[in-house]
Order: sequence, then C-alpha cells, then structure tokens
Amino acid sequence: MPVYLIGNTAIRLGEVLGLQWDRDIIWDENKIRLFEQLQRIDGIGLIFSPLKTDNSYREIDVGNDVMDVLWTERQRQLGDPDLKDSITVICNNRGKPLEPRRFAKEFASIAKKAGVNVHRHGLRHSVASVLIDNGVSAADVAALLGHADEAFTYKQYVHPRKDATKKATSAMKAALNPKPKLTFKKLIKVKKEQAE
Repeated sequence: MPVYLIGNTAIRLGEVLGLQWDRDIIWDENKIRLFEQLQRIDGIGLIFSPLKTDNSYREIDVGNDVMDVLWTERQRQLGDPDLKDSITVICNNRGKPLEPRRFAKEFASIAKKAGVNVHRHGLRHSVASVLIDNGVSAADVAALLGHADEAFTYKQYVHPRKDATKKATSAMKAALNPKPKLTFKKLIKVKKEQAE
C-alpha cells in the first residue's frame, strides 16, 4: 500500500505513513490531505510531527483508481478485529502506525527479490521523471512533490532517460530539417504516377 500510494502521488514516506483515515482521506472530493508525517525520533519513539516545509501542506487530487484501492484497504481493516481501530491508512498487523524502519527494510527486501536497484526514496524521483517526460511542467511537479522551488525539483528529482540523447537529437533533426511541403507540381506528378 505505501509503495502504491507513493507511486501514484509522489508523497514522502513519512507523509504516507502519517495519513489518517478520518482526517486526510477526502472521499467525496477524491483528495488526499497532507497534514502530518510519521517519524521516529531517537529517545522519544514514533510521533506525528509537522511536515517538512510550508509547501508540504497540500491536498493531492487522485483518480478513482486510487480511491478504490483506499476504499478496499479501509474495508479490509474494518473487517479485521486487530486492524479495525487503526487511525492510520498504513498500519502494522496490530493496527498501529507502521514503523518507517520496518517499511524501509521490507522495501529493500522486495526490491532485491525483484532484481530492482532502487531506494525507497527513488520512487519519488521516478514519478517526477515520468511526469516531466510526459509534458507536465516542472512547476506542477514541484507542487505535487511539496517543493517551493521548481528548479530544485528539476535538478534533484528529474533524471534523464537512457535514450535521452537519441530523443533530443531526433527532435532537433525534425526542427532543423522540416519535411518539404507538397507543392502543386509535385502533387500533379504523384497523381500521374498513381494513375499509371
């Protein structure tokens, strides 16, 4: 569930783990509200704390597919005696907030088994790169990620694809060598050749 949410919203791990059902899931508007994060503080333990920056406080519009996954998870938790009282969207098998270190360990294990060399924070980088690659503006990606500065987002989160140089040179070739326009004389010649 945390991987799915990060992959579909690009929210930080602490933000995902801090999501609370009654406060942060806005069912009738298809939104997720980011209000607090869950983190472990040495000497204190797990706490809900303020978000990283002022820009981190945001509402994220999500599609019906994300809302369906959230609804299914909520129903699963409500049907399980150990989970039914969980206030958080992501919880352990006793209905308590999921320990960030446990998620990190499980994510690393799953990635290794899948043969994927990615750190859990790399999910946010991947989402940013995919969005930019598909024409979403750096400003919009920065807003989604909770960043104040789109230049920071672009510099730190967007990574070129392996075929970036091929894509760039193809675009440049097309721009510098546009296809010749079909002139009237060429059109007549083509029509004659087709008639023969």
